[in-house]
Amino acid sequence: MGSVTNVEDWGSRNFAYPVDKFEKGNYVMFLFMMSPENLPELESRFKLDDRVLRYQIIRLEEEAASSRNSSAVAA
Repeated sequence: MGSVTNVEDWGSRNFAYPVDKFEKGNYVMFLFMMSPENLPELESRFKLDDRVLRYQIIRLEEEAASSRNSSAVAA
C-alpha cells in the first residue's frame, strides 16, 4: 500500500471545541509515501477506526518531503 518514513507523536492536546464529546486527543503526524490510487483505501480505514476522530492528508512536494525527513532525523 505504501511506506511510513517518519512518525512524530505530538502528544495529548485540548481540542478547540468538543469532537464527538471528547475534549482532548492525542495528535500524531505520519509522513508516508503512497501512490494516489491507494488514498481511498487509507481514508476508508481511518473512517472505520473508532480511535481516529479527525484526520487530514496533504500532499508534499518531493523536495519538501525529503528536507522534512532529513531534519527530523537530525533532531
